[in-house]
Amino acid sequence: MIKELVEPGIIRITLDDERYYKVETDNGPIYHPAVTWILNSYPKGYGYHQWLGNLPSFEESQIILHDAGRRGSKVHGGIERLLHRESLSIDDLVGDHTEPFTAKEWMYVVYFNAWYERYQPIIEAIEYTIINPDEGYGGTVDLRCLIDKGRFEKEPTFTGELERWLIDWKTSANIYESAKCQVAAYWKAEQMLGEIDRAGIVRLGSKHKCGYEFWQDNENLEHYYELFLNTKQIWAHENPEPEPKFIDVPETLVLEEFKQAKSA
Repeated sequence: MIKELVEPGIIRITLDDERYYKVETDNGPIYHPAVTWILNSYPKGYGYHQWLGNLPSFEESQIILHDAGRRGSKVHGGIERLLHRESLSIDDLVGDHTEPFTAKEWMYVVYFNAWYERYQPIIEAIEYTIINPDEGYGGTVDLRCLIDKGRFEKEPTFTGELERWLIDWKTSANIYESAKCQVAAYWKAEQMLGEIDRAGIVRLGSKHKCGYEFWQDNENLEHYYELFLNTKQIWAHENPEPEPKFIDVPETLVLEEFKQAKSA
């Protein structure tokens, strides 16, 4: 179990396959499940199951998924360092990782830099926690920023017309429907707190010449939010008592026969 104080009064709790955001209230703690955990219940689709079936074993699929998760974590860590105005090199270690960037991971960071140079965002918040108390979920948003409308022109310029964006980074092979539901859930929670104009996903490592894909479909965010809520109903059916189970375990163990031998 990992416990992290992510905001005043909010603790993120991560177990093997579960993640909660514990919010302290006057009536005691409330545990909100993470958006990403909820979306594990989103249908994976035929392509995913075909890929899974073509692998030599289930264990092989878990290794591939673990490596993909590690890659995403390292790339996110590198991006966060850069957004905090820190320098970064390919040999640096980020977060809890004990190995430097691979060549492929570093290229994802380079593609992020290309996106940043193109859109010139004005940073407002990095890796921050968002809670939707009405629907009962929480999550971590990669970036909230202001982007000039002129940066979306064929020849980018500055017009002085700024829009507030919520951005999520992805290093996956595609921008999956579940990822769109994820950013829509963040967008809806952010709307409850204040003005947010648009939301998007930046997928790094795409086949585009620039090395990234910038997904934005704000006309359909409500649709994807409804899909998220529908998925949450399935998740709630599978998890009828969504609170972490805390178990007291001893920190030291000795087998009984060795206890007896030691005392003899």
